[in-house]
Amino acid sequence: MHPVPQMAPISDLKHRHLEVFKRLKNGPVILANRSQPAAVLVSPERWNAIVEYIDDLECSIEALKAELAIARGEDALERLTPAEIEEWLGDEGLPD
Repeated sequence: MHPVPQMAPISDLKHRHLEVFKRLKNGPVILANRSQPAAVLVSPERWNAIVEYIDDLECSIEALKAELAIARGEDALERLTPAEIEEWLGDEGLPD
C-alpha cells in the first residue's frame, strides 16, 4: 500500500522552502499549481535509489533476454577464460 502523497503549492517553494525540504524526509512532495499536480520533488537520496533500481531492472531484463535467446537456440552460450574476461573488461578489471 502506498501512503497518501504529500502535496504543497508551488508558492511554498518561494515562501517556505525549508519546510518543504524537511518534508522530503517523509517521501516525495507533489507540487501543485492551482490545485493540479505540476511536479514531484524528491530528495537526492531517493532519486539515486530510484535510478539504481531502474538500472538493476534494466540489467535483469537484458540478462533474461539473453537467457531466452539461448533457450530458443537463437544464441549460444560462450565460455570465456579469466584472461579473456580481464581483456574484455579493460581498465575496469575485476572487482576485488
